[in-house]
Amino acid sequence: MARSSRDLVHYDLDPSEHVHGMRLAIEAALENPAKPFGAVIIERATGRLVARGVNATDRGVLLHGEVVALSALPLEWSQAGGAGLSLYTTAEPCVMCQAAILWAGIDEVVYGVSVPDLVALGWRQFSLRAIDIAAAWSHHPCRIVPDVLRDDCLRLFEAAAVR
Repeated sequence: MARSSRDLVHYDLDPSEHVHGMRLAIEAALENPAKPFGAVIIERATGRLVARGVNATDRGVLLHGEVVALSALPLEWSQAGGAGLSLYTTAEPCVMCQAAILWAGIDEVVYGVSVPDLVALGWRQFSLRAIDIAAAWSHHPCRIVPDVLRDDCLRLFEAAAVR
């Protein structure tokens, strides 16, 4: 059964609890300033960095930052599922990435800039939002936390040369 997107998106959470994770995602994104899509996966209970990724689409079309991070997820987590993990990403996950996040069992996604932000800057994006994909997923809920360090992430994409 599909969930209501209102049940999944959380604008009212204290963003300060997510600053550290987003700063790590921004740090990853700086490795590819032309395509600053950085992502990290953190174990919520301990704050431990579990995996990280940066856009590598120059090596393969599927190598978005989130997919690279998911691919780096240690076997212990991928076999157990991703409950208890948060994925931080500088930009709202695209359809492909959000679906992969859900398949991995990750139950929280925190992002900086939104799809509409990216489109306004000229980046090509699907019009479907991460929340729409999460709401259509019936296996486990995935909380979406938008706009964490949005201005810092927005500056990365404004400065990027490649769109």
